[in-house]
Amino acid sequence: MFILQERKEIIEKVQLLINQQKAQLNELQDQQFKQFQNQNEERQLLGSRDYYPNQQNNQDQVSTLDIVATYLEYLNKFQEQFDQTKEILLLMPQDKKQLQEHLEKAQDIRRSSISNSTVNSVLINHNSEIERSKIKNLRNKLSYFIENYQQTNQMACLKHNQKIEFLDISNDQNIQERRLCKDCGKQGIKLSEFFQIYLIQFFEFKIQSEEKRSEVAQKIKTIISILQTQRNTDSIYNEFNQQFQQRIKIIEEIYGSHIIASQELNKMAKDFAQTQDNFIKYRQQFDIKLKEWIQKDFTFAQLQMNSIIDHLCVKNHKIQTATASQDFDYQQNTVQNINYKIMYQQQQSQLCQVLCFNRNNTLIATAKKNIIIIWRFYRDNVQQITELQGHKNDVSCLVFDVDSDTLISGGGDLDCQIFVWVKKSENVWKDAQNIQNNGGIKVMILNHLENQLITGSQKGVITIWEFKKNCLKKTLDESLNEKDNKPVFGLAYNNKTQQIITCGQDKCIRLFQLKEKLECKILRQCDSLGMRIKFIDDSSFVLVQKNGWLFYYKIEWGTFKEIQKIRLSSEDHDYIYSPIWYNQDRKILIVKHFRKIYFLKKQNDEQFQLIDKLEYQQDLVYATISDDGQYLATWIDRGKDQKLLENQSQIYQFYKLDFQ
Repeated sequence: MFILQERKEIIEKVQLLINQQKAQLNELQDQQFKQFQNQNEERQLLGSRDYYPNQQNNQDQVSTLDIVATYLEYLNKFQEQFDQTKEILLLMPQDKKQLQEHLEKAQDIRRSSISNSTVNSVLINHNSEIERSKIKNLRNKLSYFIENYQQTNQMACLKHNQKIEFLDISNDQNIQERRLCKDCGKQGIKLSEFFQIYLIQFFEFKIQSEEKRSEVAQKIKTIISILQTQRNTDSIYNEFNQQFQQRIKIIEEIYGSHIIASQELNKMAKDFAQTQDNFIKYRQQFDIKLKEWIQKDFTFAQLQMNSIIDHLCVKNHKIQTATASQDFDYQQNTVQNINYKIMYQQQQSQLCQVLCFNRNNTLIATAKKNIIIIWRFYRDNVQQITELQGHKNDVSCLVFDVDSDTLISGGGDLDCQIFVWVKKSENVWKDAQNIQNNGGIKVMILNHLENQLITGSQKGVITIWEFKKNCLKKTLDESLNEKDNKPVFGLAYNNKTQQIITCGQDKCIRLFQLKEKLECKILRQCDSLGMRIKFIDDSSFVLVQKNGWLFYYKIEWGTFKEIQKIRLSSEDHDYIYSPIWYNQDRKILIVKHFRKIYFLKKQNDEQFQLIDKLEYQQDLVYATISDDGQYLATWIDRGKDQKLLENQSQIYQFYKLDFQ
C-alpha cells in the first residue's frame, strides 16, 4: 500500500501533467483563433466576392479549432473528476473496517430525532413543490377552522356560564383554568387572535427555520465543508426540538379532528406561554450562528477526513432520495400560469430606477433620486424604516450582501460614486466607504462567494473589485473598446467557469474569461442594443434587446449558438435597470421590456414558452424580483408626452406572486 507521501507525489505529478497539457492546448487555441480572426477581417475589408484564395485554409483552421476545443473539453472534465477525488485518494482510510466505522458514525450524526409525523414531514420536506402544496392545503384548512370557529364554539365558562371568548396566556404556571369569558374580569387574548398566532404564525416560523438550515447547507457547499456545519446547525436545532414536537403533536390532533375540545384549548394556551420565548431565542441564536459560519475561514486542515466521509454520505443520500426528486421534477413541469396581486402601493414623485430585495425578503432598498430608502418587508407588510443620503445625483444600482448587513450602491452618469453602507441597527446605516468612479454605474453584481464586485460603466469599462470586510478595492479595469467607449447595460457572471458575459449600446455580446485579466473569448454583433442578459446555466444564457427580441443562446465550440428567438414586443424602446430573473427548479423566466413584464416557462424540449404577462399603461417601468420569486416590486411613471391621471404614475407597486 502507498504511504501518504507517495500518494502526494503521484497526485502532484498527475496535476503537473494536466496543467502542462492545458497550457499547450490553450496556447495553440489562441494562436489559431487570432489567425482565424485576422483572415476573417481581411475578407470583410476586401469583400467576400473579391477574396477567395485562402478559403480552404480557413476551413482547415476552423477544423483545427474544433479539435483543440474538443480536447480541452475532455481535459477539463478529467480535471473536474480529478479534483473531486484527489482528497479522497489522499485521506481515505486504508483499512476497510476503519472506513466502515467512519461511515456509520457520520450516518448516525445525520439521523434526525424528529418523528415522521404528518405535519412534521410536511414542514421538514417543504422544499419540493409537492410538499409546498401540502403545506398550503394544511394552512387553508387551519385558516378555514379559525374563520368558522366563532359560529361553532359551544364552550362556556365554568364560573359565569358564558361563551368562552378569551385565553389567559400569562406565564403564571399556577393558573389551571385559562379559558375566559367576557365576565371573568381578567385580561386575555381573543381566541381568533390566539389561533392565528398558535396555528398559522407557527407554520411561518417553522418553515423559515427550516429554510435557514437549508440556506446554511447551500452556503457551505461553496467552501466544501457542507455537513460539518450541518451538524452544528442540528445541535442548536435539537436543543429546542422537544418543544417543537409538543406543538406539532397538538397541531396534528387539530389537523386530524378539526375540532378543539376544552381540554385541548387549555393545553394550547399553556404550551404557548411556556415555549414562545424559547422559539424566539432559537431564532436569534440561529441567526448569530449563521453569520459566524459564513464569515469563518475554512482551511484544508478543518476539512480532513470528516469532509470526505460527509461527501460520500451526501452521494448516498442523493441515491436514496431519487424517487422524491423525480416527483419534484414532475411537479415543476406542471407550472402553467402565475397569479399576481398588489399587496401594497405608495406614491413617490422622485425618480426610482432601481429596486433590490435582500436574500430572505426581509428588506428592500429603493431609490428616491439621489436618496436610498430602506424598507422593512415582513409577512407581506411593507414599511419604510430609514433613508441613506450621500449620493449627489441619481442612484442607479443597489445590491445587498448575503447577511443583509451591507448594501452597496452605485450612482448614475451625473453621480459616478460607489457607496458601501453598513447596518448598525435596524434603522441605522452608516457609509463605510465612498469611491469616486470614472463613469456612471450601469450594472453591478456580486459573485457567488461575495468576495468580488463586478461593475459596468457608462464609458464601456468592466471593473473587478475585491470585496472584503465591508471594503472595496479595485483589482482590474477592462475597456470593451478603447476607440468607442459605449455604455455596458447588461452583465452576468458564471461562478463555475469564471466567465463574464456583457451586452450594451455597442450592439455586441462578449464572453470574457476571468483570469489575471479579462480575456475576450467570443464576440458577436447584434442588430440592436442589448438591454439585459442572464446565465440560465453554465453553458447557456438569454439576451433581451431594445428592439423587443429575446434570444436564447448556447455557448458551444467557441461560438454563440442560437437556440430560440422570441418576439416580445414590436416596440423598439426600453429602459435598463430591471434585471432578468430565472429559477432553475421551477424553470420560470421573468423578463421586462418597455411597458410589459413577461413570464415564460422552459418546456421539456428546452424551448421557452410565454405563459403570462403583466402590462402597464405607463412608459417608464422599473422592476425587480425577489430571489425566491415570491415578490415583484415596481416603480412606474408616465412618459413626457403621456397624459395619465396623477395617481396612475410615480407610484410603487409591490406584488405577491403565486406559481400554479
